[in-house]
Amino acid sequence: MSEQPDDGLPEAYSSAVAEAKAVRKPRAAKAVSTDILSEEDIQAAKDKAAAEVFAERRKAEIKRIMEEEKERLRRENAGMTEDEIMNEEVFVTIDLAEHSAHIMLDGMVYHHGQTYKVRRAVANTIHDIMFRGHVHQDQVEGKDRNAAYRRTRNMRAA
Repeated sequence: MSEQPDDGLPEAYSSAVAEAKAVRKPRAAKAVSTDILSEEDIQAAKDKAAAEVFAERRKAEIKRIMEEEKERLRRENAGMTEDEIMNEEVFVTIDLAEHSAHIMLDGMVYHHGQTYKVRRAVANTIHDIMFRGHVHQDQVEGKDRNAAYRRTRNMRAA
């Protein structure tokens, strides 16, 4: 066997070729005319095919990783606005009505009594959810409609 030419392929190429050779199942070999191709030519063609398959798999994996990263960045930047004030980060303490255990917003869970650092737009949404929860609790209990405006926080030291 002659030495394989350096095609500028990464080190993983040789391991991919070795892996492909190890995985190859024996099958009925097709008759190859040795008057046209030498054993070295046949082996070089097989190695080149293995390199091309490796390159295709590598390209597909890179494409998959790029798509995942794009999707993550889209989710991360979802809801970002042109307004810098709404994008600045603020702290919000979750104060829920008695019937609520947590708020789930954009796949994040916010628990009662905890303080979170979120964008102002998210904080406004959380405040609205908390307020509406208290109004609902007051309606269920038959309290005055304005009770939600006079509420003190229901926080306990943990």
